[in-house]
Amino acid sequence: MFTAHSLNGNSLPLKTLCFTFDDGPGKHTLDIAKYLFEEGVPATFFVVGKYAINHPDILSSLVNWNHTVGNHTFDHPDIPYYVSVNGNIQEQIIRTETVLPVKPDDTIYFRAPYGKWSPEVAAELNTNLLSSLNYVGPIHWEVGGIDCWYWLQGKSVEDAVDIYIADIEKAGKGIVVFHDEIADMEFLKPANKTYELLKQLVPKLKALGYNFVSIDQIETLKDAAKESLKFQLALGQRKALTLSNDRSFQLTNSGSSFNMQKKGNGQVSLLLENSFLTLSTSQIVTLTSAPDEAAIFDYIPVRNNRFMLRSHTGNYLAIDKNNGSLSANAQFMRSAAIFNYIPIGTQANTKISLKERMVLIKKGIRFVKSKLLS
Repeated sequence: MFTAHSLNGNSLPLKTLCFTFDDGPGKHTLDIAKYLFEEGVPATFFVVGKYAINHPDILSSLVNWNHTVGNHTFDHPDIPYYVSVNGNIQEQIIRTETVLPVKPDDTIYFRAPYGKWSPEVAAELNTNLLSSLNYVGPIHWEVGGIDCWYWLQGKSVEDAVDIYIADIEKAGKGIVVFHDEIADMEFLKPANKTYELLKQLVPKLKALGYNFVSIDQIETLKDAAKESLKFQLALGQRKALTLSNDRSFQLTNSGSSFNMQKKGNGQVSLLLENSFLTLSTSQIVTLTSAPDEAAIFDYIPVRNNRFMLRSHTGNYLAIDKNNGSLSANAQFMRSAAIFNYIPIGTQANTKISLKERMVLIKKGIRFVKSKLLS
């Protein structure tokens, strides 16, 4: 889940640093990662999807060398402006995640390009389960990564080392940014000397008594990772799934608070009050406290942050029109329940405009005609 304001490394002890790298993977990523591994310095590499998709081998090496791989969007846009012109920031996150070497239940750290962020961006990402579940971010810094600016100015490696040390000594601790690649200035890529910079910087920092930690050792980020994404599952704009006293599900105006776990391959499980949703022999949805008894569903996204769920039998979750119960007895997609995802604590744009409703009606008519004529 994304926070309205950026997270940083202020909770680190003095003389403790967390190294991070942006804009890769690129030509220098493996050299940097291997050197840091040999020096016992863990790092986080925030990768750009359009580069990462072509270098799965590099991403695997990063993990093998005990580094963390984070999300830095697919195309490296200026996010607040991108969102203001209706850019699809959710897709930027989701597309990049598909190439990250992460397990379904891993925490995924995110850094915004240029560090630019706004509460509106957080709200936009949090309105989609696929672009917010398991995420912690945006990750900011205490020591800015303007190494690429130094190379643009023609500064020597020695000058860059001196500036970094001065900035680190002034901060005393925190997250430090470097660039293993340069995402938006193609002409500058050949001038990148960050690998040479690190080979001088790391020994000097060790001599000054600095320690190095991975991003998951920062207390404020550990706390953020514990925050589970809570949401309601509504049908239409009024009724939401609610656990009744007899432990069955009904549609009411209040709605229960759910959360979700990714299971990989587009599959998920749902939780409620620390119990998992499961299916009885008659395919009625009930609860279990045993994780291995949890029902696994195919998550099928629909526009406007809505989705359908398909069980292992191939049937879809649906609401019984007679008694309002929830079951996996819908044989065809056209009978499936379409759930509105309503995150708790943030706004979600799940309403459908009149224009969109008319488009859906026309599509529905075309579907009926195609069935009649086939």
